[in-house]
Amino acid sequence: MAAIISNNFRALNAKGFIEDVRSELSNVYIGVGKATAWQDAAPSLSDFTDSAAATPADTIDDLNQARANMVGIKLLRDNDISHVAPRHDWAAGEIFTPWDSNDTNIYEKPFYVLTNDFKVYKCIDRETLVSKTSDVPTKVQAAPFTTADGYTWKYMYTIIAADSEKFLTRSYMPVKTLTVSTSSLAGAVTTTYAASADRVVEMLHENPNIMVGQTVSAAQLNQGDFATTTVVKAVSGRFVTMSSNASAYTTKLTTTFTFGDFEDTNPLYDQQQAQKDSIAIKGGIDRIEVTNVGTGI
Repeated sequence: MAAIISNNFRALNAKGFIEDVRSELSNVYIGVGKATAWQDAAPSLSDFTDSAAATPADTIDDLNQARANMVGIKLLRDNDISHVAPRHDWAAGEIFTPWDSNDTNIYEKPFYVLTNDFKVYKCIDRETLVSKTSDVPTKVQAAPFTTADGYTWKYMYTIIAADSEKFLTRSYMPVKTLTVSTSSLAGAVTTTYAASADRVVEMLHENPNIMVGQTVSAAQLNQGDFATTTVVKAVSGRFVTMSSNASAYTTKLTTTFTFGDFEDTNPLYDQQQAQKDSIAIKGGIDRIEVTNVGTGI
């Protein structure tokens, strides 16, 4: 029977690779080299003036040569890796393609844009087939909106400064999916804390969906509950650092944590609300296109 490698399968592989890198058992490194010029293959074996790197082959010898030429390696940490997508900048006079779930080539078309203030919008619809842009989208509301040039946009997310510095290039831009809600996760308090001290909690299982900046609620912990303003400050494998509250505690206790929305002052809050609107409320449908209106209706 016929078969294809679907885009969903490719995305799943990419997601799996990122989860492997972010795992506490990760040992993925990036190597840097070579520090000297490459040897020109001809005519002289003593000519080391070739500046073009040789094309590596998938052989043990080539792998060993690459390792021998390394001048340094770096272990990839949680924040050293990101999904990326081809970059399509918004510009006046351009024609962008509305999203179409039935278009087999949709991922090769500019159905989304990056604006000058690092906001990303998906094109939901346009007035005519030849409509050209003239009004840059700026809103960060959850629902789609229409600009004066006839384009309907859906706010997706904003590229924060840290991600821009690491992953934004002329050809690619980082993509970030935020956690809508991660609840019913058991964790154990493992250390004695004084009042107002940051709390490190060891979760029973690692969860890659927990993100820095999420608010946290939990069952009672010894002398006091987690305050409503408790937020995630750092994540490393199963260990989650949370902001302090007024109570101290000393007893090791397993309890249940709920990781929810970002605070409304967090720059990721609007993005999370837009995502919740698409996934939780509308089921991801923002436009329905009628291709045959039929008769007698």
